[in-house]
Amino acid sequence: MAGEIVEKLELDELKRIYREHVREDFPRSERRPFSSMKRMTKAGKYACYGYYDNGSLLAYACYILTENGMYALLDYFAVVPGLRGPWSRQ
Repeated sequence: MAGEIVEKLELDELKRIYREHVREDFPRSERRPFSSMKRMTKAGKYACYGYYDNGSLLAYACYILTENGMYALLDYFAVVPGLRGPWSRQ
């Protein structure tokens, strides 16, 4: 657990994760266009976080934020494919 960290994603890292993971993790009908994520992030209405271990992405989550920042709606949550399931990290 020594190298594990959660960090807020900057737009460039979010774009990379979108291309490499979101497109694979969610069917097209459930995917928000990246342009929408970008617009809402710049407006302060969207936030994404990555969970990393020694620089390797383990999972990510994105939230839609209310105007006052009091509430957040989980928009996406996914664990990278090789780590899914109860026996993945044993």
